[in-house]
Amino acid sequence: MLILINSLIMKLNVYLWLIGITLFSCRGNQEEYFRFSKIPESLEQVLHFNDVTFNVSVKGTSSLKKITIIIKSPELNDTLIRIVNGKVYGVKTGDLNNNNLPEIYAFVIGRGNNAKGSFVGYEFGSDEVVQLAFPEPNPKLMEGYMGQDSLFIQGKYLVRQFPVYNDSDLSLTPTANTRVIEYSLDDSHPYKDIRLLHLENSYVK
Repeated sequence: MLILINSLIMKLNVYLWLIGITLFSCRGNQEEYFRFSKIPESLEQVLHFNDVTFNVSVKGTSSLKKITIIIKSPELNDTLIRIVNGKVYGVKTGDLNNNNLPEIYAFVIGRGNNAKGSFVGYEFGSDEVVQLAFPEPNPKLMEGYMGQDSLFIQGKYLVRQFPVYNDSDLSLTPTANTRVIEYSLDDSHPYKDIRLLHLENSYVK
């Protein structure tokens, strides 16, 4: 009897392990794909860029989150606070324009089946903080858009991707492709406190 129980337990463990491997392999790049229900309600993270340290915390209610970013460096000590509607599923540092000034990006997804993705981003100089933002959307590229964005940093780009819906598609069941949009960041500064990302590439897959 004991041998039979042990055998069943071993088979069950193998079965669960195979399920786990299958789910993990289908999940793909963790920075690209996520489930809203699995995103934690709060977040505490410390990031470093050269001699700059970012202490990031995300707290709040089920709908509104307060993002607090504490910046510490030999030249800059500051605290930024932003309120967002949704959940923060990733925080990254970078230097997309390769000017040795640190940037930070907090990626946000709203609630609902067709929630829209967004980000909170800043670039830090020795004497200024510049907010980063998307440019006005290109209507041609947004055809078939119904939310469900995924945003992440890949190389020198901030990448945005989302499923493309046909007119006959039901909600949450897109049959078209996935639109991928790559944004770069240059040193142009047309606005006083905001620097817009630059639309670099776009394709479907």
